[in-house]
Amino acid sequence: MTNDYVYASSALEPSTIGLALLRLSPLAISSASLMCAWDQQNAFRSFLAPPLLAQPGHLSAHVVVDWFAEFAKPTKWVILLCYPAALGLALANAYTAAGAGLHPQTKAFYVAGGVLSILHFWFGSWSMMWNARIASKDRIGAANEDALRGWLGNNYARMLWVNIPAWVMFMCATATFIKV
Repeated sequence: MTNDYVYASSALEPSTIGLALLRLSPLAISSASLMCAWDQQNAFRSFLAPPLLAQPGHLSAHVVVDWFAEFAKPTKWVILLCYPAALGLALANAYTAAGAGLHPQTKAFYVAGGVLSILHFWFGSWSMMWNARIASKDRIGAANEDALRGWLGNNYARMLWVNIPAWVMFMCATATFIKV
């Protein structure tokens, strides 16, 4: 008995799973990076909540000084590994044998997403400046909170100008594989 049903999707086979994962990896990394940046906005902004800052003798600046430094230790490895990996995987999709036969538009989406991903590092000097100001223990208080506001602004700009456009490019590259 034969199955004449035509599926809208393809079954994964051992011989193609590696290529399928290569195609999806930039989007997966970019999605995680974007969510990380969004979570940082939400978590760090909470230290500056007006009800918290209005409390007499609030400890927000005192907590954020040490908390932010501890947060940055593992996060730097995420940054140092993920953004170059997104670029490398995007370029592998576009320019290696794995990219043979891809539509030029698909390749362009991968390259644009990879370049946008690595531009995360363009914001690095500002981030490091804000990090140092946030973690400064010289007269802990409003200056640390102001530095956190600066860091949040930098992070938000990075999300708008780099993370979201990179994610859109990788989403578009991935969408070119969907037959509708």
